[in-house]
Amino acid sequence: MDYERVLLVKPTVSVFLNIPSSGGGRGHRADHWDLTKPSWVGRIRLCTYGPKCVIKLEEKTSGELFAECPVDSYPSTTIDPVIDSSRYFVVKIVNGMEHAFVGMGFDDRADSFDLRVTLQEHFRQIQKELEIKQEEDCPIPSKDYSLKEGQSIRIEFKGFKKTTTDEDTTKQEPVKVGTAVKMSGGMILPPPTAKKITTPQQVQSQPKSIPAPLISSDNKTQAKPDEDPFQVDSGSAWVKF
Repeated sequence: MDYERVLLVKPTVSVFLNIPSSGGGRGHRADHWDLTKPSWVGRIRLCTYGPKCVIKLEEKTSGELFAECPVDSYPSTTIDPVIDSSRYFVVKIVNGMEHAFVGMGFDDRADSFDLRVTLQEHFRQIQKELEIKQEEDCPIPSKDYSLKEGQSIRIEFKGFKKTTTDEDTTKQEPVKVGTAVKMSGGMILPPPTAKKITTPQQVQSQPKSIPAPLISSDNKTQAKPDEDPFQVDSGSAWVKF
């Protein structure tokens, strides 16, 4: 059993009976009706019973049903807007096996707009629920994106240079010592030539040597220009500490 759900209520709506035909299928025109003398004035309620939607025309005070219009979709021939106004419609009222097309309209354009939007939202929601149900009944099989045996994938990133391989390295000529290397940012000076540095521990571990006296032709002791400046004169020999 489906419960009644009220989507919209408007306190005033006018109904026009015995409206002229649409005139060759071009559409109904409200200016062909006597808008100053409606056949009936009451309230309108838009109700749903599950997926079904019904427009109910009721008495304002007693709530007695005057007529009802089942709506299967929107827009449809069940409720058709006129071509010369946004406030009036032609609706199909049903009483058992009998039906008739009557005019219906609002004094305020905002009431007409609310009715249109509510009908659109209702049937859009019905369509969405139907699509979800179809997906649950017939789920779409998921695709297999895994790599099969023997397959490989290659991804290239823009802005990254190609990595140099071992084969490319062997083809490059060796850089000579003392040669400036050209890089993307400019020239880079070669590193200084490595020199062997003697630490104080290595100096102390080396045996002290006392060289032979250096006697010049005039019997005076002279030191070589390249001797260590930390040598002292002992009279007949240079002693290295």
